[in-house]
Amino acid sequence: MNFQFYCPQGHLLQADSSHAGHVITCPICAIQFIIPSPPPQAVPVVTPVVTPEENHGTGLDFTSSSKRSSAKGNELNALLGGEGSRQEQTQEKSSEANPFQMLEQKKKKVQKEQAAAQTKELLSQATKAPKKAAELELVHIPCPKGHVLDVDREMIGQRVQCPVCHSVYDLLLENSLEFIQEKKKEQELEELRLGKVWIIWAIAGVILLLLFLIFLMAT
Repeated sequence: MNFQFYCPQGHLLQADSSHAGHVITCPICAIQFIIPSPPPQAVPVVTPVVTPEENHGTGLDFTSSSKRSSAKGNELNALLGGEGSRQEQTQEKSSEANPFQMLEQKKKKVQKEQAAAQTKELLSQATKAPKKAAELELVHIPCPKGHVLDVDREMIGQRVQCPVCHSVYDLLLENSLEFIQEKKKEQELEELRLGKVWIIWAIAGVILLLLFLIFLMAT
């Protein structure tokens, strides 16, 4: 015989009386509890079967009773569904308010900001013009026999002796590897500029020659 009972959270459930004392899980709130014993006064109700012909004499309206039962069932389903939706909303709110998730999101945001700052700094350094040899704090000047020495900017212009071959020479900025490399780059840029100028002049000369030939053919 089936009987109805409530879970600890107040959800209405139904089970067979033979299941009393068993542990079950509420299908709505997922809480585990023991099925209570059915009430002693619970007596099975037998609904008499009345044909439409017999119904005319009794005046009973089974259609209205069925509609009322269906309406109660719909209300119960709506109530259970509302409970489920409220639980889902509660779970979503709890997940949104999770402090560990908030800390993880904040950490990712800080990492993105740091990566963007590092990228910006690298780009600025790449586009920044390199220092000239005269602005460097340390340059490399070879001795007459090719031994390269690290020279402080304050030592430029002094006479020194190479610690390797003991050659005596003057520390001149013009002899430093940085200055020589700088002049080499300037010379390459100047050659490129002159090459572009010569190309422009050549194109202009060809255009003028074509115009002159067109003028001669027209006359």
